[in-house]
Amino acid sequence: MAMAARTGSGMVAEWFTVAAARERDVPPCRWSKPPAILVKINFDGATSLVRSSAGCIIRDHYGNLIYARVVPSCLCSSLESEAHALLESLLFAISCGISKDVFEGDCATLINFLLEGNGIPLWSVTTLFLSCKNIINHHPEFSVAFSPRLTNKAAHALARFGLSCNSSFTWSSAPLFLKKIVLADSAEFSNEY
Repeated sequence: MAMAARTGSGMVAEWFTVAAARERDVPPCRWSKPPAILVKINFDGATSLVRSSAGCIIRDHYGNLIYARVVPSCLCSSLESEAHALLESLLFAISCGISKDVFEGDCATLINFLLEGNGIPLWSVTTLFLSCKNIINHHPEFSVAFSPRLTNKAAHALARFGLSCNSSFTWSSAPLFLKKIVLADSAEFSNEY
């Protein structure tokens, strides 16, 4: 029995060694700037037991914050809050007169539906999904892309903050809780050159 335990722990140690080597070979996952003629809008949804929230951040090709926004709501599922976050982001961009946008979110189900029509959404989110798709179809200058969670930290922080809000907030400079993330994203970008 003692022999089996050592063999098992040796296998675990070997697995951790291989996993660590793989992590070193993976390029860093971070926010990336949009091309100079575009702005990037990262969006995310957050849910708690009693509410949800949409967050979005609009940045230029230097990583400078143009706007940040949170919109709390009473939606209940994570998929609903993600779709609501994109819908709010689309409507906000239109209301600000911002065009030629790249919208990035970390909900693969939503992004795949919008880009490829894959996966029929649950009935509870069908209206939200189709509303987003309709707006995107009527604004050919808008594009949508998947963004891993690690590259969507600012939008995630906004959505989480929105869970504690009773009304919507819009900022034209980074609020204190977001400043560190925006600066880190900009610093990583400036280190590329």
